Amino acid sequence: EVTGVLGWHELRVGDPARVLASAKMAELVGYLRRTCDVVIFTAPSFAAAETRTLAALSDAMLVVAREDSLARGAAGLQAFSGTQIGVVLAR
Repeated sequence: EVTGVLGWHELRVGDPARVLASAKMAELVGYLRRTCDVVIFTAPSFAAAETRTLAALSDAMLVVAREDSLARGAAGLQAFSGTQIGVVLAR
C-alpha cells in the first residue's frame, strides 16, 4: 500500500525483511536515487534484521533514540559502514 501527502509517500508491506532483501527493493532504491533529491527511510530498532538490511541500502544514517536505548542506537550507528550523520535524543 502506498500513500502520500504533499510529496511525502509511505509504503507499507506485510513481511518487511523479505521485501527489503528483494531485488525489487534494490530496483526501487535505485529508481528513488535517480528521481528524488532526498529519500528518508524510517525503521524500527537497529537490532531488527530489516533495519540492518535497509541500512545497507542507504547512503547515510541518523539514529533517533530515547535515553533508555541510546547506547543501542549509538552501537547501531557505529556498525553502519556508510556516512554517519549522528544520534538524536528523543523524549
